[in-house]
Amino acid sequence: MDLYKVNANQNWVIEHYGHWNRTHGLQVKHLPVKAIRRLNLNGQEIRIGWVMEDNSTLYKYLTREEPHIDGITKACMETAGFLFHFLNASQKNVIFKSWGTLKNNTWDGMTGHLAKSEIDLGGTPMFIVPERFSFVQYTLSPAYLRPAFVFKQPPLSYTTNIFLLSFQKSLWYGIGVLLGVIFVLLCITTVWEWKKVSKSKRKDNDMLRPKASDVGMLVVGATCQQGSPVQLKGISGRIVLILLFLVLTFLYTSFCANIVALLQSSSVQIKTLQDLLDSKLKFGVEKAVWVKRYFMMETEPVRKALYEKKIAPRGNIQNFVSLEQGVMELKKGQFVFHMILGTGYRAIGKYLEEHEKCNLYEIPYLRLVDPYVAVRKGSPYFEMYKIGYERIQEHGLQNKLNRIMFTKKPKCSGRHVSFLSVSLVDCEPAFLVLAYGALIAVLVAIFENIYFRVRKCNHKCNHF
Repeated sequence: MDLYKVNANQNWVIEHYGHWNRTHGLQVKHLPVKAIRRLNLNGQEIRIGWVMEDNSTLYKYLTREEPHIDGITKACMETAGFLFHFLNASQKNVIFKSWGTLKNNTWDGMTGHLAKSEIDLGGTPMFIVPERFSFVQYTLSPAYLRPAFVFKQPPLSYTTNIFLLSFQKSLWYGIGVLLGVIFVLLCITTVWEWKKVSKSKRKDNDMLRPKASDVGMLVVGATCQQGSPVQLKGISGRIVLILLFLVLTFLYTSFCANIVALLQSSSVQIKTLQDLLDSKLKFGVEKAVWVKRYFMMETEPVRKALYEKKIAPRGNIQNFVSLEQGVMELKKGQFVFHMILGTGYRAIGKYLEEHEKCNLYEIPYLRLVDPYVAVRKGSPYFEMYKIGYERIQEHGLQNKLNRIMFTKKPKCSGRHVSFLSVSLVDCEPAFLVLAYGALIAVLVAIFENIYFRVRKCNHKCNHF
């Protein structure tokens, strides 16, 4: 017989282990492993710990309300009910505000109670931290808890000059060569016509003069679709002008069409944490005790710089916000929000329009694996818990709960119905051209004014 107790206060349980006789000796029965044989705990009370921000979670988990509040706890509380039913055990819930941190060589929170054997099982999964190996054992991961930075890729105009991007470099070079050839042809035609008109002494005021500056202004005016107050009178000159305006009309139409398409395009240049650090985007992080703790623990240079410069800069308000507030800022654009993906995407599906979900991008920050269910070190029920959780996963119960509580990244649909208004950032290159042009014009005017004043002064001095 094999004797054991479920706990120290219960009676002995007797198992038939095998037979013995003088002829054949001990003949052991073909029994399953011990953890399988002793799954029935006869109503034994098991203390299980839960980490909750809101105490009402203990009563709301069955209704599955507010999944963004204690979402992983709610997903695992129902799983714990399946586990205790499987083990024929009773459940005693113990509530904590944190998973536990190490202070003065002592753990607090749920980890501290596991280390002191005040609870036997941690219902809310926790991340695998080497410092906890002396106090807890890990079974398996019942639910995924994957945080990441989520943002809408900024418009292409925020990272690239779309006025130059409309045409390929080879086409820009070709346009330059074409305008140069037309400039030379116009100069030749203008000189020939001017000589022809000079012989007949019939010069009109609107006739193009054979000067490089006048011909250049004509080409620039045609390029900008502005026309010119002067023109050529001869047949050859008019043919060159027709070709010039015709070619530039086609180029202008193609250029404008590409600009419209590029204004609706998104940049794909932000792909890494370094790109996020170098960007001008605003940052926000979903409020959670454990998130802030792991952000502060990061020592990798780029991650540390992101926290110190973008999330919690010294002397400024720390950018930890609620899930709803972060998603609404994400909707406006130019905002990076660090959130738990499963619950965050549910809020995104609620607040964002269909076309706004098309350019969402993820960049992981925390270097953590999925959280695991923890059991106190040396628990006699460890293998039973592990078998129970594996059975629950094999039957698809945990997957069902995860699909109810957490949401996957929404698929892109309805991109064609989006409408984007042009902002000042989109027109920045055009305003820069205008500003530089005005500045150059003022400088040239000042230079001309000085030049003519000096010339006039020299003329007076020579006269006297």
